[in-house]
Amino acid sequence: MQDQADLLPRKLPRQARSRVTVDAILQATTEMLKRNDFGGAITTRVALRAGVSVGTLYQYFPHQEALRFAALQRHLDGLAAALEELCARHRRKPLATLARDFATGYVDLKLARVADRQALQHHMADLGMEREKSAVFARTELALGELLLSAPDAGFADPRQTATALLAEMHAAVWPALARAGEPARITGLRDDMVGLVGEYLGARRPPGRDSFEMRIA
Repeated sequence: MQDQADLLPRKLPRQARSRVTVDAILQATTEMLKRNDFGGAITTRVALRAGVSVGTLYQYFPHQEALRFAALQRHLDGLAAALEELCARHRRKPLATLARDFATGYVDLKLARVADRQALQHHMADLGMEREKSAVFARTELALGELLLSAPDAGFADPRQTATALLAEMHAAVWPALARAGEPARITGLRDDMVGLVGEYLGARRPPGRDSFEMRIA
């Protein structure tokens, strides 16, 4: 595992045109990582796929490990942003509706990325990206805490702590299930199970005096 200081880009894109160039390079890298096609003359093949010269690629990335790290960081940033957007979309809903919609959206996001996760996970482990993965969890934890705080009928004493514990429960439940979720009936069952898990968890942690609620699966 390399020192992460060695994995930083030579420079960051400053202008719109250079940002488009770097984005194309990282997108090409990610596609090759997903196919586990990252051996040999990788920088030449990435440059060809991205439509840039090898010299342009090296202006930004000193070697293929820095290229791999940047592409994986971009992937993780995209996942965090998608989870933040999911939380923002369901703010200020009643708790039962919020729990159902967040749980369903969470499973759908994971389903859309399950193949990517399987392909990219060993690259992240190879580069020691635990800190970067933890940052995704922290961003999601904050967004979910704000979502729980926004529910008009919730009143959690510590929404952030509730969010932290709930996300750990969801993460532990969803990935083993996704590994088996190849059939439509199983995917529907996974959504229903996650709705039940989230609803039961949040319902049990509402402060005394709040009206109880029953999860109804739409």
